[in-house]
Amino acid sequence: MPESSSEECWAQVVLPEQALWTGIRSYHRHPKLPVLTFANEQAGLGDPDTLADIGRRFVPRATDVHVVTYPKAGTSWIQEVVWLVNHDADVTASNAMQSSQRTVYIELDTRRTDKLAQVFGIIFRVVQYYGYYFERYCF
Repeated sequence: MPESSSEECWAQVVLPEQALWTGIRSYHRHPKLPVLTFANEQAGLGDPDTLADIGRRFVPRATDVHVVTYPKAGTSWIQEVVWLVNHDADVTASNAMQSSQRTVYIELDTRRTDKLAQVFGIIFRVVQYYGYYFERYCF
C-alpha cells in the first residue's frame, strides 16, 4: 500500500472566514496533497476518517469503472456517458434511476448511507471520486 492516509498526516485548518460557514467548523489539509476536505455531523467529503475507512474496506474489482475527476470538470456528464456506454445506451433505464443510484461517490459520507456496503452489492460498479490523490494514496 502506498503512503498512509491515516489521520496523523492531516492537519486541521480553520480559515479566517470560517465563521461564515456555520455548518463546517474546520477543514483538513494533507501535507503532500493538494486537497482541503471537511467533515461535520451530517457529512464528510474526503475527510481523513472517510478515506481511512475506504482504504480499509473498499476492494477494487477488475470490472470496476473508476470516474476520477477534478471538481467542476464535467463529472456528472462523464458519469452519464460511462453508464450509458456500459448499458447499451439504454436511456429509458437511465431516466428511470437517479444518477446517484447508478454511480457511487464513495468519498462523500452522508452519515445516513454506508456507501461501501452499497457498492459491494453492485455487479457493474461505476465508482466516482475526485482527483488523483485518492488512488495514489489510498490503494
